[in-house]
Amino acid sequence: MADRYETTVLSGDELEEWDLLVRRMPQGTLFSSTRWFRTLGEMLGKDWRVLGCFKNANLIGGVISFSVRKYGLDLFLPPLLTGYPGIHYLPPEGSRACERVEEVLRRVEAIEKAVREMHALAWLVHAPAMAELRPFVWNKWECVPRYTFVLKLVDREAMKGNLKHSLRKQVRKAEERGLTVRSADDVGRVVELYERSYGRRGAPAPVDPGLLARWYGRLAQEGTARAFVVEDGSGKAHAFRIVLVDGPAAFDWIAGSDPEELSEGGTPYLLWKVIETLAGECETFDFMGANIRSIASFRTGFGGDLIPYWETRRFRSPMVRTLFSLKEAVQSRGR
Repeated sequence: MADRYETTVLSGDELEEWDLLVRRMPQGTLFSSTRWFRTLGEMLGKDWRVLGCFKNANLIGGVISFSVRKYGLDLFLPPLLTGYPGIHYLPPEGSRACERVEEVLRRVEAIEKAVREMHALAWLVHAPAMAELRPFVWNKWECVPRYTFVLKLVDREAMKGNLKHSLRKQVRKAEERGLTVRSADDVGRVVELYERSYGRRGAPAPVDPGLLARWYGRLAQEGTARAFVVEDGSGKAHAFRIVLVDGPAAFDWIAGSDPEELSEGGTPYLLWKVIETLAGECETFDFMGANIRSIASFRTGFGGDLIPYWETRRFRSPMVRTLFSLKEAVQSRGR
């Protein structure tokens, strides 16, 4: 009897099973948990759902994202400030490589088909562990390569030895000038630096600073988010950073800096001290993007491995593409 694959929207009592699978699926992170989406949905006032893929009535994969309806069309969009909520699937069992490859293909095909047929516009951001993209290529999705740096958090001296020479000089200069890094329990005082950082580039911040402070507060209560700030001797904040911790993995989530203090070296010093602090707690640090040249050049200096991942996008028709420019459909994701 042939195996049967079916992809449907998960009901409330099936979401717990999804969260259990997230921990077992190679693509799974905090960003694909219902806890993340529940908080995000409440903050932004948006609905979300999980399309679960079943094989012979057993849940073996799926995809989680916002579900939006605009101009009478159903859209499947990547949530704001959320990394890698693309397709997920359990690794298939089997001793023969060819059988495992074919089984992964069937799982991805089932999920891709459901997303494609249900939505006029679909945009998925896949985790680096998602390598099977052929169903997207065959069905004429746009497949866009993206990159991030992932740093293995080993001992302090080994990591410092891998720092680019110019960064070591900036770290030393910041220390000599008396800059200090501390945990920031209340980010309300420094979160406006996030908006000022975007203003320096002539762009609006994707998230209102007040909303960001409330969002951080929720995540901090859950034990997921940690904030750090670098200050001078007078207590003036030069830069801040919020990182997310998901078991052995840490993610560089939000950052901001005072444009008037960039020459003081606070930003590289802060990032180095955050990495140094997390080294005793986590195994990896994902910089969450290396796609803008200037930002990538800075992050290169910390010695992480360059890791590719993929975005896949599909518009049902040229009319849909015209109605929804990429800028309108979702905030800029380049980092």
